[in-house]
Amino acid sequence: MSILMLYLWKSVVTVGLFFYLILGLWVAPSWAESVNADRSPTAFQAGLQFYRAGEYKQAVTAFTQAIAHRSDHASAYSNRCLSYMQILDYEQAIADCTQAIALNPRDLEAYLTRGLAAHKLGDHDQAIADYNQVLAYDTTDYRAYYNRGLAQFALAHHEQAIADYGQAIQQGAHLDPRSLAEFYDDRGLVHLAQHDHDSAIDNFNQAIALDDLNVRAYFNRACAHHQQQDWVAALQDFDQVVKVSPDHAEALLNRGLIHQHLGDIDQAIADLHQAATCFCDQGHMQAYRQTLALLTRLQFPPSLVG
Repeated sequence: MSILMLYLWKSVVTVGLFFYLILGLWVAPSWAESVNADRSPTAFQAGLQFYRAGEYKQAVTAFTQAIAHRSDHASAYSNRCLSYMQILDYEQAIADCTQAIALNPRDLEAYLTRGLAAHKLGDHDQAIADYNQVLAYDTTDYRAYYNRGLAQFALAHHEQAIADYGQAIQQGAHLDPRSLAEFYDDRGLVHLAQHDHDSAIDNFNQAIALDDLNVRAYFNRACAHHQQQDWVAALQDFDQVVKVSPDHAEALLNRGLIHQHLGDIDQAIADLHQAATCFCDQGHMQAYRQTLALLTRLQFPPSLVG
């Protein structure tokens, strides 16, 4: 069995989980509905409607019109910032948030959004500085703790990340179970990065208890079990991943490699073949080629030449 390949895919998916994490950053729009009647409320309201409808470029245009009529319209800057975030224009989002903060230094949503934009651009120190500003005003804001935990983890500040996730769990105890499960899952990832498998598994257990369809938690718990060489437990978790998400190519690949290690070659071939198909269908061609190479070596092992 290629242990290196299994760890490679574990690492890729663990790092790749940031796309889940970003979706969970809880940057909520701070809609300021009260606009002076003589200062183009129509454009601002149109921007809100476009944003809520998912028409983010049109929202940018509308908020720009509102700003043209009123250059000190802090809420228009703040909400245009959110619109820029949705179309992945992080530099402009930072500029708008900065302007919103200049006009309203207590605009905590602008700090949160600017922190997220900085995080997306890889400026994790700036992200932490913005989240610190939020917490200086409100020590109970679970979003700032969670976001800061992401940035600390990105900087490999593991103990700080664990502490921030703990605060997010404490302050966000009122959240729905699926959202809270994400916090436990992310804290588990930090413990996994520290090779503290028992603590990682405990956090993944908590996430699964809150959300028994949490694919991330099952996958990451499988990785922790694999690092402990608990092949049976790892298989059971990869089974759960595939049950919930049948086209989860990484889980199929890893499950196949474990079957190979345990000597179940037929099942290994079946899993690798399915993984290759999923990688191809999903457009991950490098992974597709790597999996095909593994499959070929498994089906047609090299012959000894005497």
